[in-house]
Amino acid sequence: AGARSVIASHWPVPDDFEATKRLITGLFSATPGTAAGQALRSAQVKLMDDANTSHPYYWAAFAIVGDAERPLLQR
Repeated sequence: AGARSVIASHWPVPDDFEATKRLITGLFSATPGTAAGQALRSAQVKLMDDANTSHPYYWAAFAIVGDAERPLLQR
């Protein structure tokens, strides 16, 4: 209620190789003031660069619905 954006998953992603944990941790480890969409993309790229989690199954399910330009963490 009142959220400007939601991070949603299009399918259930098992936490093999701690992929989901690494993605969410990477998302919230972004520099304060970074747009949510850019933070998500950076976290996804880190998973893509790992041979164990490079398949889209591990990172492509997650999307931001709403305002992806708004920072997750304020400066």
